[in-house]
Order: sequence, then structure tokens, then C-alpha cells
Amino acid sequence: MQQFQRTCINTAVLIALAGSVYSWPTLASAQTATKPKDSTLGVVTVTAQKRSESVQEVPLTVNVVDGKTLEDSGAGLTAGEITRFIPNASAATLDNHGFPRWFLRGIGTGQPTLDNVSPIGYYVDEVYLGPIFLSGGPLYDIERVEVLPGPQGTLWGKNSPGGAIHVVSRKPTFDNSGYVKAGAGNFNKRLLQGALNGVLVEDKLATRLSFTSENRDQYAKNQTKGKRGELEDQGVRWQLFGTLSDSLDAHLSVHHREYTQDENTSYITFGPPGSQDARGNPYPQFPKRNYSFNAPTESKHIQSGGVLTFNWDLDGYTLTSISGYEKGRSTSESDGDNSPQEVSRSYGRQEVDLFSQELRLASPRSDRLNWITGVHYYYQDMENFSAGGSLNVPDLYPGTVPNYNNNEWTGENESLGVFASATYNFTDDFNLTAGVRWTDERKEIQIRRQRANNANYTDTNHWWKRGSVSNPLNTYVSYDDDRRWREVTWDVTPEYRINDNLRTYLRVAKGFRGGGYISAPTSQAATGNFDPEFITSYELGLKSEWFDGRLIANASVFYYDYDDIQINIYRWDPALNTGTSRMQNAASASVQGAEFEIQALPIENLRVRLSGGFLDTEYKDYRADGAGGAPGADYSGTSFARSPRLSGVLGFDYSVPLPYGKVVLGGDINSRSRFHFSAPESKNPAQQHPGYTLTNLRATYVFPGDNVEVSAYVDNVTDKDYWQATSPVGPDIVGYALGAPRTFGTSVQVNW
Repeated sequence: MQQFQRTCINTAVLIALAGSVYSWPTLASAQTATKPKDSTLGVVTVTAQKRSESVQEVPLTVNVVDGKTLEDSGAGLTAGEITRFIPNASAATLDNHGFPRWFLRGIGTGQPTLDNVSPIGYYVDEVYLGPIFLSGGPLYDIERVEVLPGPQGTLWGKNSPGGAIHVVSRKPTFDNSGYVKAGAGNFNKRLLQGALNGVLVEDKLATRLSFTSENRDQYAKNQTKGKRGELEDQGVRWQLFGTLSDSLDAHLSVHHREYTQDENTSYITFGPPGSQDARGNPYPQFPKRNYSFNAPTESKHIQSGGVLTFNWDLDGYTLTSISGYEKGRSTSESDGDNSPQEVSRSYGRQEVDLFSQELRLASPRSDRLNWITGVHYYYQDMENFSAGGSLNVPDLYPGTVPNYNNNEWTGENESLGVFASATYNFTDDFNLTAGVRWTDERKEIQIRRQRANNANYTDTNHWWKRGSVSNPLNTYVSYDDDRRWREVTWDVTPEYRINDNLRTYLRVAKGFRGGGYISAPTSQAATGNFDPEFITSYELGLKSEWFDGRLIANASVFYYDYDDIQINIYRWDPALNTGTSRMQNAASASVQGAEFEIQALPIENLRVRLSGGFLDTEYKDYRADGAGGAPGADYSGTSFARSPRLSGVLGFDYSVPLPYGKVVLGGDINSRSRFHFSAPESKNPAQQHPGYTLTNLRATYVFPGDNVEVSAYVDNVTDKDYWQATSPVGPDIVGYALGAPRTFGTSVQVNW
């Protein structure tokens, strides 16, 4: 708490400006905000507390990125791109559009495996999607994305101790409308998106069909095969909305996505000058965007699901039912040795089915005592298969023999949550909100790992299959376990209205994430499990509006007590002569920081947005168990991975009226200070990233009537070299996952 007090004092000037952050893109969307006069910023409506209300009236941090901003900037082709508009946030995607590593205020996970649950809960139309690979798809035809940092242990309580991300689709409306957008850019990019909205029965039944399709070349080139490879991402969503009676409405949404890419690589290996691999080949020098793989490298994701929502108006009380189902499958082949030689290959397949059901009842918001209560059930069934092999070919290193190993596991996650949240208005200016959630969570897993030394491959085209090896397999890892946790999480928030344009709040909240298992043990001794983690946060915020709605200034300071942290460490193991990844619990840590945001209309037709974040993270007590770091090592005092101390976003939109239409000039600048990718190796230069800044610019010509828009954009204008993750390849050799280079293109959008 002393650290929190010092943070409050140090940011007093910041608080004088205003309170809890929400992201600048909220202003552009007519569907997200009440359409403002040209001289005001407008009102942004969110459902962060399961009710529709102004974001300025919500007593917690809510970052909002609206769908129109994503359309205009082209930033929604993968969900993680929303973090380019938010300070203290990141979502590295090593596989282009798949497996994002979500981080908010330093809290997140770098291990996006099927069994690993992110501390950042990801929701689409209020349906929780636990597996991380289900959260990397494109954001098309959406109304907004709400990002809530900090523990969400009550209303968004499904494993969300670090925060929640809620994607809200554009719903069918009772009119005949739509749009089509076609674009092209460098790297042979082709983009087609759109939506068709229609009335089936006047004022009773409406439908909406949305679609997206992106094709482009990969950003890096495989020199061995002389080609870049291709990425394809297609998605479609169909919705039906009906008013079944004056008090009952229903909404059905179903979707499907297919994502494929070939000749892809997550990491490109670079070494110090003069360094060589085991066969004497020199490692390339950073930052060349090419690599040399001989084995097939391709991946495919298929994802389908739906949600059915009912809302009943019961004399002012609202009863809501949300039923969700999702099915996903991901497969990948990769070059296990990352070289042009035939040394090893890797294969992976993961499949998941999940079902969720939420029932909740809400009293009228206008009541002096208003409340929400409900129950949430979640079930997830998982299957995972991975294999590695050295095939029987002449390129094997001298003295080695062909080998084969696989790791196959199945598992289930099941949880039941009962929650309630109530607000009591003591006066017109002071209220108190308190919430609680009881969670009963169960997980089980069955692991079998097999291998064959001196393997005899009979089918090298499908080498990963058990039938491709004719000699017997030896089971060397066998593990079965079933565990259960019951926890209570809560939040308490007093709020005081200083005047009509100035409000302050203090939020104290506790979050919880269930434990789990080591799903890829390299030996029987490496099997095991890890415990749940807990976060208690303290956040002081202020929200304000000035100059008749021409200026919004918000700020917050926060402090987290973080216990039994689940941390994954990926490091080089000299005993095994390979990189290893393992989840473990660190004893305790703290996070403190501050955020601010200013939105302004300084002159007619110009909107300016500025937001920034300060972050200070520290492991108070973190001793490695030998599998997650050097045996017996003490990493206490080190900072979190992927947590820059300073970050900021500057954005603008300037509309230039013309005799025939108008031109809109826009851009955003995202900057962050230096950070590292591994707590145990935080002082290793190869695991560090210097501070960097990315600049994106765009220009749009809008024809009269706003029916046709022609746009041009340049992202990463300076062609800055940056990377999103690292992977140890040897004691002094590291693989880097490079971010996108400079990209540019044009698009045409027709609205009706």
C-alpha cells in the first residue's frame, strides 16, 4: 500500500487533468455513440457493467475502440491490433492472425497453448472463448470492442483476473442497408469486406449477413524454396433478430472462419557476427526478412460457433439468457530445426468444443438500490496431439539416428459461477457498488508421451502419424489428474459526483485464475500441476468533461497485489540441448502505474486524442524450481516480461470540406519504452527490446452523401524493425518474431 500511496502522490498532477482511461477511437462511430453536434465529442455507450450506459458514467477503466475506426484504419484484420490504440496493452501474434499473447497492465501469458487459460478473458457478444487460438480472428462489421483492464471477478468473472476484452458485433436493424469494401496493397494484398442488412417482417424480424476475406503474401521469404508463401483469412457471420412480443426479443448469431497460411515461420533465427549452426552454416544478421526452411511449414485454423440471446422485460426487470457454442480446430506443420537441412520436423493438432450458458436478472437502473444477479456455466472439451521427428535421410548429423516422439493428451474444463452486483445511491452525488462471485471450477487431463529411437519411417509424407513408424513405440510419460478449486471474488466501488462534469471513484477488486497442468512434459519427472493465482487491485480514477463537451480528460492510478503468479518461462536448457517451456507459480509480485487520456476538439473539424501509461512491475518473491529457470535461481526484484515502463498513443482526424465532398486526414502514433521478453534473462541483451515508435497515416475522400469513400493508408511509415517475441535456439542464439514491415494500400467502400 505504501507503493500505491507514493504512486498517488506522484500522479497528483495527472489526476488533476482527469480519470479512468478509455481509448480515443470511441468518437468516430455513429453506432457506438449518440451522434454529436459538430462542436461536441458525443456520448459513447458501453455495456461494461452488463447495462447500456455512457462510458463516462461507468466507475472503472473502460477502453473502447469502435468499429468505424477499425474499418477506416484497416486495423481489425486480427483482433490483437486493437492494442495499437491503447496504452499499457499489447497482443503479439507470432502466427500472423493466430494465437495472440494478450497483455494488459503487465498481466498476460506468453504461452498460448490449448490448455493454458489467459488471465485476460476474451468475450464475443458476451460469450467467453477460453482457448487463446479462438481470439485471433478478424474483427469485421463490429460495433465496438470494450477493453477492461484490472480484475473482473464479478460480472466478467470467468478466469479474468488481469482484465476482459469484449467484442460487440453490429446487430440487425429494421432498415435495408449495407456496405461493401474492396482493397489492395503491397505484398499482393487483396481485401473484401461488407455487410447486408434487411427487414424480413416490418418492426418484427431483421437479418444481417457480414463477411470478410483477406489474401496476401507472407512478410518473410523462404530462400530455400524461393517463395514467400500466402495467407488467407475468410469469415462469415449471419444474424437474425426478432421482437417476439412487446416484452420479449431474441437474437441468433452464427459464424464460420477458415484461416490458412503456408511457408510461414513464427521465428527467424539471428546470431552474433561470426556465429554458426551445428553444420557450420552462418546465422543471418538482424534484421533480414528471410529464412531457410526445407520442410513443409503451413497451418490451418477452422472455427465455427453461435450464440442465442433472449431478453425479457418483466415490468422493468430484465431477464437475459445467453447460450453459446464454439468449435475450433488448428493444425500446423513446421521445420523443427529451422534450417535448410533435413534434421527434424514438428507437427501439431488441437481441437476444442465449448458450451456456455448464462442467466441473469437485472432490476431497473433508476432504482435507488439497483442490482444484477445471475449464474454462468462453462464446459470445454479438448484434444491435443503433437509430434517431432528426425527422418531417415542423408542430412542427419553424424552420429545421430532417426527418431520419433509424440505427445497426446485430452482434457476437460468445467466451471459454475454464481454472481451478484448491486449499487445503492445514498444521495444524488454519492453511490456505492459492490459485487461478489462464487466459482466452482474443475479440470482434468490425461497425457501419454511415446517415442521410438532408430525409427523406421514407412510414410515420410505423413510422418507424424503413428502408423508411419513400423517399429514399436515406448511410452515414457504417463499422467492422469483431476483437480477442483472453489473461490470467492469480489469488488467494491464508492463513487462521488463532484459536479455534473466531474466524477471520482475508488475501486477495490479481487480476481482469480484456476490452476492447471504441465501438458508438454519432457519426462515423467517433469509432469505436474500449478496452483491458482490471485490479484487484488486498488484503482483511483477521475472522469471529466470540459468546455461544453469539447474536451474530455480522464486519468487513473492503480496498484495490484499479485499472489501465486502463473508464469511460463521459455529458456535454453543446456542439459537437454533445446529450448524448454514450463508453467510454474511465482510467489508474489506487485504492479503499480497510471494512465491518462485526453480527447479534444481544439478547432472546427479537428479531433485530437492523446493517451499514455506508466507501468512499474516487480516480482517480490520468485525462485525458480529448476524447470522454469536455472536450478535454485532467485529472480526476485526483476520486472515482468512485455511490460514497457512508458507507453503512449497520439491520434488525430482532420476533415477538410470541399465544394464536392470532403477529405479526411488521419493517423496514429504508438510509442513504448524498452522492455524484455524473459524475467530470468531480463539482463540478456538478446532478450531485450529497445524503445520504438510506430506511425500510421491515412487519407480518405468522401463523396457527397457519404455513400462512397476512397482511402489510402501507410502503416509503419518509417519501416521500423521491431519484434514481438523471442525464442532461445542456443546458449547465445535467439529466434525473433518480427513485426509487420511498412505496408500500404488503397480501398473503396460503397454504403447504402
